[in-house]
Amino acid sequence: MGRKGGGGSAPPPPDPAATARAQAQANREAAIAQAQINMVNQVTPFGNLEYTQRGTAPDGTPQYTATQTLSPQQQAIADQNQAAALAYGETGNQLMGRIRNMVATPVDLATLGTAPTYDAAFRDTTRQNIINRLNPTWDQRRAALETQLANQGITQGSTAYSNAMADFNRGFNDFLLGADLQSGQEAGAEYGRQYGARQNAINEAYLPRTQELNTLAALMSGSQMQGPQFVNTPQTGVQPADVTGATALQYQGQLANWQANQQANNAMMGGLFGLGGSALGGWAGAGFPKFW
Repeated sequence: MGRKGGGGSAPPPPDPAATARAQAQANREAAIAQAQINMVNQVTPFGNLEYTQRGTAPDGTPQYTATQTLSPQQQAIADQNQAAALAYGETGNQLMGRIRNMVATPVDLATLGTAPTYDAAFRDTTRQNIINRLNPTWDQRRAALETQLANQGITQGSTAYSNAMADFNRGFNDFLLGADLQSGQEAGAEYGRQYGARQNAINEAYLPRTQELNTLAALMSGSQMQGPQFVNTPQTGVQPADVTGATALQYQGQLANWQANQQANNAMMGGLFGLGGSALGGWAGAGFPKFW
């Protein structure tokens, strides 16, 4: 028995390669449209911005050039700034030659003598000078104390005499400790003075180089030209056509229609077969001869 129904073959699926090419073309056209919409020429008091098409790429995509032009006043300022920058550069190159020759010879710090150090001999001499200066005073105090004790009937070897002299000696020891402290401070101050004097001498030795380098740095950082400030162009997005989705939907519609036609054809053929069977049964009941 043959296959029921009919309606032809199912619709062929879309060609992926052709669909991809169509989608790529739609994407390209959308990108070109978006670029052309966003390339808005601008005119400001300080200058202009203009887009011009300079040609096309090998695939036919248009290519553009953005050209900025300054107003006459701003162009004059730019020319002056460029001339000043050129003069700065020329002067800087001349100064660089002098600095190169200068730094080729290191600064000889040996001419300044040896670096100062903390002078212990100076401290000891200072300490001795302090002691020598006040020793007569302490000798007088000792003699006065001994006379006072003798007048009071306190003799050497007694407890009272020993206590009085112990107090005197503690005072004298405190004086010696003070002399140590003062001499150490004076020695430190003398070291600081010598160190400061040497640092000043070093700074003076490097001063010519420092001045030249600072002058060169000032020349090389001369004023820079500022271009016109253009406002941000509003960006408009253009979505490409969804060729892939549309192709898929179209194929799904065609396939659904074909399936519906198939079902309708199958239903019609089934009905026809049913009617044929009923007719044959009626003929047999009416006395027609049977062949089976």
